[in-house]
Amino acid sequence: MESLDDFENASDLAPSVPKSTAYFCNVLNHVKLSILSVLPFEESSLPVKYLGVPLVSTRLVYRDCNELVEKVRNRVPDWKNKSLSFAGRLQLLQSVLGSMNVYWSTMFMLPSRVINEVEQIMRSFLWQKGFLLSASVSDLIHDNMWSWPTEWGNILPPIEDNSGSILPFPVSQVWEAIRPRDVIVTSYHVVWFNQCIPKHAFHVWLVVKKKLKTQDMLQPWDVNGPVSCAFCGIQPDLHCHLFFECGFAAQVWNGICNSVQLDSYSDDWNIVLASFTSISTLKRVDAIIAKLVLGVSLYFIWQERNFRLFQQKRRSAQ
Repeated sequence: MESLDDFENASDLAPSVPKSTAYFCNVLNHVKLSILSVLPFEESSLPVKYLGVPLVSTRLVYRDCNELVEKVRNRVPDWKNKSLSFAGRLQLLQSVLGSMNVYWSTMFMLPSRVINEVEQIMRSFLWQKGFLLSASVSDLIHDNMWSWPTEWGNILPPIEDNSGSILPFPVSQVWEAIRPRDVIVTSYHVVWFNQCIPKHAFHVWLVVKKKLKTQDMLQPWDVNGPVSCAFCGIQPDLHCHLFFECGFAAQVWNGICNSVQLDSYSDDWNIVLASFTSISTLKRVDAIIAKLVLGVSLYFIWQERNFRLFQQKRRSAQ
């Protein structure tokens, strides 16, 4: 440390603490702690890395490149969840994954196993099975005939029949064949529809997903607070209890249904949601009013619950 201080006094160059690290080998722990108490640097482990690349004197082996492989692998699943076109995926690949690969390759001669694994991960992101990343349209044509990868046979519609005649090949048909799909959300139209009140619709969505911060949801956080329903005081305000098993909530729910001359629905939330899902796509006025009634009931029951817990305000069910 004295030597570093002398160097600083002579050159006006001070070591950067955030950028400096200390490395130890075969040093007893109490000696290491004593050194670190004098040198204000963090301890690190070999190999030394510069801009994420390990600086070693020998050729890299596979384990040295695990960081590169993991970075590429971890980024691809996140991007696959986004609705990106093929061109969008290619752009992300070239600007991020490709640049990472090129950077490492210019610093070191990467093992062939690493290069193959990274290319495989990048190819899966592009869905370009059977082709290299540099493939062009000409690679699909042999002897003036289309030559698609065999892996594409199950997803792409044919462009030639048995006689060699060209068949229609609409873009929409290709998109339907390759686009990602997920489970259909049956309650979608209960939440979102043209006449919905946005703040009510958002709240209905939270109730459907069971994401409101009810007491059962807060228990893992070890939050101290009331352990019973703000309305009846009998049990914690679980989602199913608030909508609409609680006597107070049931009064509000049945009361507003009666006020607009709708038949009262069950006080069981799962039955209520199933009932509304069955009429959610109807364009009739009564179906639209029913969905509005559900949204306003859920919203104001939750609002009253929060008033009672946090502002000590109380309103009657009427």
